[in-house]
Amino acid sequence: MSFDQQGSTLCRWRAERGSHPGEDEKVMWGKTIESLQTRLRSGTDPEEMADLHHRLTVAHIKLEDYGTALGWVERGLQLKAPSWEHQLLEDKAEVLFLLGREAESMALLNEIYPKEPPVICRMKDEAPRHHRTIESLGMVCPECGFESDYGVRSCPKCGRRVDECFQLVKRSRSVLGPYGKGVGCQMPSPHRTRAVRVFHTTYTVDFDDPERYLTAVQDQFLGRRRETITTRKRVLWSPLAAALCLAAAFLLAISAAIGMGHEGTTIAALALLGIATVLPLLLFFAWAAVPPRTSGALAPDEER
Repeated sequence: MSFDQQGSTLCRWRAERGSHPGEDEKVMWGKTIESLQTRLRSGTDPEEMADLHHRLTVAHIKLEDYGTALGWVERGLQLKAPSWEHQLLEDKAEVLFLLGREAESMALLNEIYPKEPPVICRMKDEAPRHHRTIESLGMVCPECGFESDYGVRSCPKCGRRVDECFQLVKRSRSVLGPYGKGVGCQMPSPHRTRAVRVFHTTYTVDFDDPERYLTAVQDQFLGRRRETITTRKRVLWSPLAAALCLAAAFLLAISAAIGMGHEGTTIAALALLGIATVLPLLLFFAWAAVPPRTSGALAPDEER
């Protein structure tokens, strides 16, 4: 797990600790637990049973019944299902964190996913020899003003989900010597995101992160979610290339129809079909490529 991913995981756990289920949620999760336990009694495949143990753990976490959740995850680990071992270990680390046993939780998390150095810092070893510039990113919550690392899904302090209202903070710090201190500045600018929900899937474009450019979160049965992440290059070039190929194909078909002397209604039908096919791809390209308008960057502030 990278530095950002581990920070995001901790922020998610803190947000979970601060959230409390309402009466309707308690009823819903209670029914989910009954359904999962019924399926578990008739299950024989270790992989499927490990999946059910994971979902039962999540359901009891949502009900804030952390002791029962710990029991389910430990029974799931005893199944020794290879494809679910890491997920169940992460579930156990989360439950330990929510129980207040943070030292055990972090030790387990670091054992599963060794912590890597942060990748958002860039060093420029230019003259003079020991002079370097360190740049990093952060985000400021509009609800409580808390500043967190770039890449988190929700504010660690108030739990608000990251959206376009968050301010992107860029820090540039000049350092003299290998152990020297330097003066930095921060230039907050709006965090540019755009989201749309189609049926049971939420698509979010992060214009400031080319590696996690498009995130699709699909709601599945019994509270499961499937997340797909696509890079900027793939998101932008795929629909554009498809639109150009289809447009060329329809133009060739229309030219052939004109050369063969077909009636105007046939040619008009081909043109309308081509527009109906190509236009959605071009609209998606424009939606994903053009960031929303912002009010511009805020005034630089001296780093403390």
